[in-house]
Amino acid sequence: PAIWFHTAYSGSFVFDFAVRARVGGLNLSEFLMNETPLIARAAFERADLTSILLRLACSSPWFAPEWLALGRRGEPCGISGLPAPERLRLRCVLDAVIAALYGLDIADLRWILRDCDHPRERLADPKFCRDLDPKGFWRVDRGLDPELRHTVLTLVAFDELRRYSSIDAFLAAHAGAGWQLP
Repeated sequence: PAIWFHTAYSGSFVFDFAVRARVGGLNLSEFLMNETPLIARAAFERADLTSILLRLACSSPWFAPEWLALGRRGEPCGISGLPAPERLRLRCVLDAVIAALYGLDIADLRWILRDCDHPRERLADPKFCRDLDPKGFWRVDRGLDPELRHTVLTLVAFDELRRYSSIDAFLAAHAGAGWQLP
């Protein structure tokens, strides 16, 4: 369904970066949304991210009918409560695939996620942080060690994705489980 498509890209680092570059305040007007870059729906559907999206987005019993209607009865889902490492892994996979669908290369994604690998001690220093982009993603998980941050692990997943022949191969790696956390 279209809602899964919109949920996937609108929650990604790449889309967030594009929107932040255009928004000056706290208001996201319709004309700004009309001018934001979107992934072609056909490309998104070819990547078949439905299972990942359902596991991330359908995280309460309220979504059980939707899950079952899509024929996902035997698959583990977010309704049963995803462990934090699995939720992080799925989010990194989704962000890496969406970056690839946008046509980014590793240099582009590194630019978007710049300053995310500083040690947490430095990010706790307000004087150090003053020189960082106030809209930057360095703020995501800044209380964690760099190797545990969503941003850094997304870069690792994207780098790994480039080693595969296709997005499908990346998603099917490790006996169909997809990319795994290092």
